Amino acid sequence: MSLLYKFFLGILIAKIIFVLAFVGIFGEARLIWSDSAAYLNIGRNLWSGYGFVSSGGDPLIYTPNTIRTPIYPAIIGFFDRFVPHGLAVVSFLQAALAAFAAVLIYKLALRFLDHRWALGVTLVASFEPLISVIHILIMPEILLLVFILLFLDSFLRYLDDRRISDLLLVSLWLGIATMIKPAALYLFVVPLFFLIKDYIFSYVRSEKRSNKLLRLFVFLGVMVLLLFPWAARNYVTAGVIGVTTDDAANICGWTLSGILATKHRLDASNFDVLYAHPEYQEQVKRCTSTGAALKLFAAEYPVDFAKTMFLSSIAMLTNDGYAAFFEKAPAEEKRPDQWEAPVKIHHNYLTPAVFTNRDWPARFLAAAQELRPHERVAVIVGKLFWLLILFFALLSAWQLVIKQHSLPAFFLFLVIVYFVAAAVITNAYGVGARLRFSVNPLLLLFAGIGAHNLFNNIFRSPLHFLKNTPNILGYDGKR
Repeated sequence: MSLLYKFFLGILIAKIIFVLAFVGIFGEARLIWSDSAAYLNIGRNLWSGYGFVSSGGDPLIYTPNTIRTPIYPAIIGFFDRFVPHGLAVVSFLQAALAAFAAVLIYKLALRFLDHRWALGVTLVASFEPLISVIHILIMPEILLLVFILLFLDSFLRYLDDRRISDLLLVSLWLGIATMIKPAALYLFVVPLFFLIKDYIFSYVRSEKRSNKLLRLFVFLGVMVLLLFPWAARNYVTAGVIGVTTDDAANICGWTLSGILATKHRLDASNFDVLYAHPEYQEQVKRCTSTGAALKLFAAEYPVDFAKTMFLSSIAMLTNDGYAAFFEKAPAEEKRPDQWEAPVKIHHNYLTPAVFTNRDWPARFLAAAQELRPHERVAVIVGKLFWLLILFFALLSAWQLVIKQHSLPAFFLFLVIVYFVAAAVITNAYGVGARLRFSVNPLLLLFAGIGAHNLFNNIFRSPLHFLKNTPNILGYDGKR
């Protein structure tokens, strides 16, 4: 039995035990969270013969859905309709996917670290509490992550050997990832950048350019073939050709209101106030697409847009995610000595989003005091952990990408930048730890590289460390 197979089985057994404990304690219904109900609604309608539609209202109305992509709703709808305790079965299958993802993360980490540190990065990426919970909830994140990891593995192998078979796999995995969740839709620009760079450099090196051009067409052609049928379906259904028609809803809601919250020092969590603001009512009319929104933000709110993006990025990268789970309904918060329950403090008051408020210190303290002592400890530990991860990841990225010019590291760094940018541009202060899920393994990998080299320098050669503080990560330039 190979080491990787044993590793897969070990992670799988641990994940299955976790699913059994979760379902046994909380019940199968608690597997539904956040967008789960929307995916399940579409899946049930699909396998009931109504097509890819959302349903709701009284009387019941079926509306063609052109926002979601089909793979995940089809999967969970099938199990829910035809398999007893189908949602629990889906959760067990996602546990198996989490174990497979762990193997892919381990293989990726071995490119930069020795096996012990690679194992450490993988275990953290598999068993950090919030990550473990998201693995088993009825959400597409773990399925998306598996195909993103396959995409990363295939493109890194392509960078090693420039085999066109690896490039075909890159297009295949990326196309499937996009059909799982549109968050991956524009990720193709990252490998496209490297392919265009190779084509341009072929002029300088006097290499055969037809081969480089062929690779460009192969990569884009496979992507188009995979995505075109669904884009055509959306065109027939909604008159818009595209994988998703959710082009402006988030950016003209979450992001525009977030920018106005930054500008006027308003509560970024109070959407009733923000959406009723006269300036929002005026500007949302001009916000007709992602392109129009970005043009509006850059032209009329350049400083506030930049501040919002910065604070949102920090909020996303350092969000522990636990505070959202610890939020309670008003009835739960009522103490015996109170006539009525207090107003629920939004968990965003525990993130950099709180700085949009003029009275941010009071709101931050109120949110912290609302947590029970053990909840407060969990939130503090979680935030400190992700702050350290961000610190070491940035140090590592600086050394690998800027100073050592590592092509694989540069590629992985661009993938992180893509997912962070896509999340904060379309969600602003609405970003949370869940939106970081697809890049958690890469953040942890970069942090592991930085911690590994810093650790070796401190404990292996203290004098060398003191004499060479500008280069404390100690990269040898061979990675």
